[in-house]
Amino acid sequence: MVVGQDVLKAQLFDGGRVGPDDDRVGPDLGLRKNHSNLHEHNVTVSPMYAAILHLTFPPTKHEEVAKFLSEEMLSVIRVNEGFIDFRVLDAGTPGELVIMDTWRSREDSAAAIQGEEAVDVHARYVALEIVVASATRYSVIAST
Repeated sequence: MVVGQDVLKAQLFDGGRVGPDDDRVGPDLGLRKNHSNLHEHNVTVSPMYAAILHLTFPPTKHEEVAKFLSEEMLSVIRVNEGFIDFRVLDAGTPGELVIMDTWRSREDSAAAIQGEEAVDVHARYVALEIVVASATRYSVIAST
C-alpha cells in the first residue's frame, strides 16, 4: 500500500464494517480527517539506550529477588540523571527474571552504577546468588 494513492480496500476494518467493499481509501488510510493523525504523537525519535539482563538465581529465592529488584533496585536507580524506565519481567520460570532499564544515553547508565547506593545494591546480587546469565545493550530506535 502506498500512502497518497487511492487503493481498493479489501477486508479492512473501517468504522465498524469488516469485509470487502468498493469504497476507496485515500491518503488517510480510512481514518477520516478527524483521526488521520491518530498515532502521530506516540512515536519518540530521540535517542535512548536500553540494557536487557537475563538473571538466574536459586528458584527458592524467586519472590525475594523479584521484591529486591522491584523495590530496592528501582528506588536506587530511578533518582539518577537520564533514567527513563526500569522493568522486571517474569516468564513464570522459577529462578529466572529479566530486567530492562532504559536511559537517555549509555553514559547516563554507566554513571548511575558508580554511585555508593548502586554499589551497595549490586552487592546484594552476591547475597541473593543472582547471576547475570546474559546482558545485551541496545540503542532504542522507536518507543511509545
